[in-house]
Amino acid sequence: MNEKDLIMFKRKAMRSKAELIKAIGDYLNRAKERRSGDQVAESLELMEKFEEKIEKSPLPFLEKPFSAYEVTITDIDIILNIVEYEDIVFNQEAEMEEATASVSSDIVHVRAPYISVDEFAIRRNVKLKTVYTWLQDGRLRNAEKRKSGWYIAATQRPPTRRFISGTYIYEKAEGDLSSLEIFPKGTVYVEVHHDTCPLNHITSYLDKDFGLIRQSRVNDKERVEIEKALIGSSNVIFRDTLVNLLLEKTWLEAREYKEFVSVSARVEKFISSAVLPLETKQLLKIMLFSEGDEELFLSTVRKLKLEDLLHRYLHDSK
Repeated sequence: MNEKDLIMFKRKAMRSKAELIKAIGDYLNRAKERRSGDQVAESLELMEKFEEKIEKSPLPFLEKPFSAYEVTITDIDIILNIVEYEDIVFNQEAEMEEATASVSSDIVHVRAPYISVDEFAIRRNVKLKTVYTWLQDGRLRNAEKRKSGWYIAATQRPPTRRFISGTYIYEKAEGDLSSLEIFPKGTVYVEVHHDTCPLNHITSYLDKDFGLIRQSRVNDKERVEIEKALIGSSNVIFRDTLVNLLLEKTWLEAREYKEFVSVSARVEKFISSAVLPLETKQLLKIMLFSEGDEELFLSTVRKLKLEDLLHRYLHDSK
C-alpha cells in the first residue's frame, strides 16, 4: 500500500476517540429519526450505554498508519474492535473493494440484559400467553431457561413471518454443544440459513476456529427442534445476519464534506507543486486528511513559510 492509499484510508477511518464518539452520536441521531416499526427502544438504549462506556474508556489515538476503530452492532450486543489492515484495494470511488486485516476484538463490549417473561410482555404490549407461545415455538431466539423460569434479551424483537438467518454461539470457554447430544462433538457455532428450496434450511456445525464439522439440509419442523434445543440452553446466544457496522468517521455534513473535498484537493495540488523534499510533502498530505491534525498542518505550513503562497494559490484557483 502506498501514500495515496494511506491518504484515502485516513479520509474515512476512525482513528481517535473523538471521531468514534462523533460517529456513534450521528448513528444514534439517525436511528431515532428513522426508527422503523421492527426496531425496539432497548436497542437504542444499548447504543447509548455503549456511547457512555466509550466516553469513559481511555482509548488512544491509533498511531499505526492503516489501523482503525470499527464498531459491530448486532441484535444482542455492540462491540468495539481495532482493525489493522495489511492489504487494501480501493475502487474508483475511493471505497475499499478488497482487504485483509487482523482484528483485536472486544476492546469495549456491551450486552443486552435479560428480562423476565412478564417484563418482556409489558414492554412489547402483548399478552403473557403470547410470549410463552413464542417461546414454545422457538421464535424468540435470544432467550434462556433458568431455574426461576424463562428470561429474554431486552433487545429481542417480536417474531416476524420472515425467516432471518443467523448463528448460535456457545460462549463458555470450555466444552461445546455436544452436551446437548443432537450436535456433533466440537460444535461451537451453529449456522441456520435458508436453502434454495423455500421449505428447507441448511444447518452448519462449526468448531471454535469456524472449521466445518458437518452440514445438514433440514425441513422446517426439524429446524425448529434444533433451534429450540439451542434457545433453551445456557451460555448460548444468537446473532442474526442483519449486522450494522460503523466503519467511517462522520465528522462533516454532506455540504461541508463537499466543500472540504474541493478545498483539500486544491491544497493537495499546492503541496505537490511546492519545492519541498518528498518526505515533507508526504507528511503534509497525511496531516491534511487526518482529523485532529489541522493545527499541526497549519503550524507546519507557517514554519515552512508557505502560508502566504498557499492563500494566494487557493484564491487564484477558485
